[in-house]
Amino acid sequence: MSRCHHRKNPQLMIKDTLIIPAEKPDIEFILRISSRPTVDKVVVTNRRIDFSGQILIGVEYVAYASDGTQPIHFVSFELPFEGVLNKRFARTDMTAEMKATAEFCQFQNTSPRDMRIAINVKAYIVKITRAYKPLFPPGYNSAINLHYNQFQEVPLSLLNQPRP
Repeated sequence: MSRCHHRKNPQLMIKDTLIIPAEKPDIEFILRISSRPTVDKVVVTNRRIDFSGQILIGVEYVAYASDGTQPIHFVSFELPFEGVLNKRFARTDMTAEMKATAEFCQFQNTSPRDMRIAINVKAYIVKITRAYKPLFPPGYNSAINLHYNQFQEVPLSLLNQPRP
């Protein structure tokens, strides 16, 4: 069982009217609507994570035909979404990976050419990590620079003396 369902996650309600393209026939009734949200961009700032993405919506419907046949057609749409997630531990030097799921999808056929749709999208963090920063700047030769001038020259006379 995933831990993402037990935390407070932002939920977005996306409502829109989808219009069937002119090259497709009119809708008699809708068979099925499927939706798949994806998060494309994530920006982490101090105590805030901004994200945006799109929902791919697929509509399968029976077309209106006067000859008594019931041809099945398929149309796809893309709807953008964006949201904000407040996290007190988020900092600008972090990167985040997020995913989204469609909790439920409601639709209503308003006319033979368009339909109203409402989708509840739930976004959650998969992983948040600090950005990789190298210890030394590029071109820095750590083998030479770490040992250079760290040791003072010791006279040979001190080295040849017996230890007390």
